[in-house]
Amino acid sequence: MENKIKRYLNRNIRLYNKCNKKCLRQRSRVYQENVEKLKEIYSDFCIRFNNLNNLAFEKCSLEAFRRRMGDTGFFISFDYEILMNYYYIDFYDPDLVDFPLRFLVHLPLNFYKDLQNKWKETKNKDEIIKIIDCFYLKSDLFEIIKSRCKDLENIISSFRLDVIKELKICFEKEYYTSATLLSVTQTEGILWDFAKYLNRKNIRIFKIKGSKIKQRYYPYEWDYDNKKYKNLKASGYPEYSKREILSARMLLEKTRLGEYFYSQVYNYLIDEFYDERCDLAHGNLLSDRNTALKAILCLYSVLLSIKISL
Repeated sequence: MENKIKRYLNRNIRLYNKCNKKCLRQRSRVYQENVEKLKEIYSDFCIRFNNLNNLAFEKCSLEAFRRRMGDTGFFISFDYEILMNYYYIDFYDPDLVDFPLRFLVHLPLNFYKDLQNKWKETKNKDEIIKIIDCFYLKSDLFEIIKSRCKDLENIISSFRLDVIKELKICFEKEYYTSATLLSVTQTEGILWDFAKYLNRKNIRIFKIKGSKIKQRYYPYEWDYDNKKYKNLKASGYPEYSKREILSARMLLEKTRLGEYFYSQVYNYLIDEFYDERCDLAHGNLLSDRNTALKAILCLYSVLLSIKISL
């Protein structure tokens, strides 16, 4: 265990420095988060595993945890006790930073880890998406998505249910580019819906200015490293930035909205999701079934993340 932690830590540090030199901001942030978490785990490892009796107890507890959770729909989170961090140590493997389905944190844990291992083995995106395709053929994914939308009816716009119906038609008729674009734009719209909901709950995400016809949004900037607002007035309340929010990516990066999502979902949304979205929107990329399914699953993952966060 100790050697694995050190190996992952050193590789993440090297890749973080490499990305910094190439100005790959989003990717370097992921490596930085991995480094910080691995340092925490290693520190705790040294404290807790300093004698054989303690080590034996922890190992028995871990085996009991594995048997208990099995293939249930256990949601992956890195905020639980250290025992779970040992079980999830492979999630900080730098080879998984570009895992294309990392946002699927709602999957049963063993199935999720099988997908990760398959990715490390093949680095073939289409192959692992085909596995997911077979998994969801057993259920009506669109009905599940509509159900999640109804669960969040006080948060998201009511017309999104109608869009989901159109999305299903496009996908079933094999209009995959249309289905992908609908999925991506609805995902962005839902992020904005959720941000506005948090604002109404007096959780400061952005300041709204302008008329009802043309509203502008200015972020209350959030420091993700220190978990607090960046600019505070003398009164202790945050001051909004004068730089307008122009995209869903900027909404996630500049405000505390990203705090409400699992790190895997958040990192995917500010990285590949937005890059692929721009290529599709500008006509630089045609979609296929796998790309469309990936976009639909991301939409579902965002809906589920919002539900879990409340």
